[in-house]
Amino acid sequence: MVAFLLQFRLLQLVWISRVGNGNEKGLWGSEKKTLLVSLPLYVLGGFIALFVNWKRNKYSSTYHVAVYQEHSLWGDLRSYGGLVLDGFLLPQILLNIFQMSKESALSHSFYVGTTFDHLLPHAYDLYRAQNYVHRHVDGSYIYANPSADFYSAASDVIIPCAGVLFAGAIYLQQRFGGRCFLPRRFRKSEVYGKVPVVSSDSVTDLETRRSKLSIFHCLTPSVFYNEHCASIIPEAVPAVLEETTNTTFMELGMSHYSGGDMILGRNLSDDYYDRKLFFGTTSNVYKTNTTGVYMIETYLKFGSVVSYPVAYVHSDFRRGQKLEFLFNGFWSESSEKLCMVGSAPWYTSEGNILDLDAVLKLNYAKNKTISNILVSGVLESLSSPDDLSYFDSISILALSKENPYKYTLVSGELNQGNSGEIDYPPNSSLSLQPSRVCSRLTKPFTSYKVDYASKCISLQNCTSLGEEFGFPPNFMTLIAIDCSNDGQTIRYLVEFSKMSFVVYYKFLNPTRTFVAEASWDAKQNRLSIVACRILNQFDPLGSAHVGDCSIRMSLRYPAVWSIGNPVMTEGQIWTTKSVDESGYFDRLKFQSY
Repeated sequence: MVAFLLQFRLLQLVWISRVGNGNEKGLWGSEKKTLLVSLPLYVLGGFIALFVNWKRNKYSSTYHVAVYQEHSLWGDLRSYGGLVLDGFLLPQILLNIFQMSKESALSHSFYVGTTFDHLLPHAYDLYRAQNYVHRHVDGSYIYANPSADFYSAASDVIIPCAGVLFAGAIYLQQRFGGRCFLPRRFRKSEVYGKVPVVSSDSVTDLETRRSKLSIFHCLTPSVFYNEHCASIIPEAVPAVLEETTNTTFMELGMSHYSGGDMILGRNLSDDYYDRKLFFGTTSNVYKTNTTGVYMIETYLKFGSVVSYPVAYVHSDFRRGQKLEFLFNGFWSESSEKLCMVGSAPWYTSEGNILDLDAVLKLNYAKNKTISNILVSGVLESLSSPDDLSYFDSISILALSKENPYKYTLVSGELNQGNSGEIDYPPNSSLSLQPSRVCSRLTKPFTSYKVDYASKCISLQNCTSLGEEFGFPPNFMTLIAIDCSNDGQTIRYLVEFSKMSFVVYYKFLNPTRTFVAEASWDAKQNRLSIVACRILNQFDPLGSAHVGDCSIRMSLRYPAVWSIGNPVMTEGQIWTTKSVDESGYFDRLKFQSY
């Protein structure tokens, strides 16, 4: 009864909140559709419960009268009410379908835990149905008598299975979209909002087509593409849904963002939180009347993995509020540019909802080599600075995931003999079979301890690689990106840090991460690495690129191990710059630990 009353209290709170937000008419419509579908189902179920009760009453014998007290009309209606609560996720599933929602409206712990709580009684009923002792000494056994239950044994199996199925459906909807398990033709988005008028002889025809396939339906119809993106990619007319276009090239690899402190919070240090984002396309990809231009719907999520005590959190965003934009715009194959407009819902500290209108501009690169593998761009607010929904610009930097990649550095370095490397005596390093280069050297990440000369205790008394980081790094991590088709050349990220912890699903930290190419030198039995810095990392105009490839590294496996020197892997780091050049540092050694 307490749980039943709490359900009504929850409904009351939701009603009060909804009445106070008059700007959620779209959500009201989805909820009405959900009510129109679910209410007849509940009413029909109630009539079925009444019919079952009538049938039992009609055919009950004198012997069953005592037992039948458990099957009174009120008792059966209560049991049916419990069945409705067992299916508490059904309205949310319907709402997600009608709203095409991808929001995490329910936490995993809530819907999984509540489902488990509702299904336990049915599991107990199945257990007692197999272990009930048929004795009729007195009426004390009436509670444990399975024949007194409203549900049959089959129902006690079907109901838990349905509950688990509902929980799985909620998980898929919150991860892939409200209509993710429906046929593709039912996933097409509806259109909301007015389209700008285009001066053309066929204006009427264009308006009719755009009313069906408008790109200005994200969250606020006031956001117009032409005002903010026409100079980058002129607006084109969408034609048909393109089901074969591969948009994986638009996905971002390891990523990083800066700015946006007004909504995302300011980090105390890069060691405390990573600043990564998730960007991808939905199934809505359309060809247009312009060759090589596609109309695309995308999403942009901002996330953070806490790698330090939560007590350091100072932002509402860090306390659990998620920021997810939904964008619509155009992609140009010829310019490798993307420009989109969209919105994201956001709550103020007072609990009021805002629409964060924004424009997203991303620059991709052609002919992927080490110098142009970065995707850079900016997310800008479309509100005025004095508006509550305004936020400062967010610079975006990420690795491109598109292949094929052309290796250009390591082959030339090997031909030059990898100048600066200290040669080791012959047969002092283990060899590596060509067929095992990729499998042996492309672990997700491998960390090494950096060794300094005895005098190099701080940045004041040595010329260290850490001068550009602000600290002398104690650890270096090789993060494998991919391997070439011939299996002989590898791409890495080389990251330096003060601590040895590694955060899974790592973010890109451009200030202390190098981009590198590596190849196994079969003559010297060592891995030769050429590393480059990331330049113009935080340029809001998106001019970040890879350059200054003056870093050299080598890695080998000693052929002899001993108790005094149990090192399995060791290597060196040096620069090709002269002592008087900016960026020079003393040679460093590193080893496994």
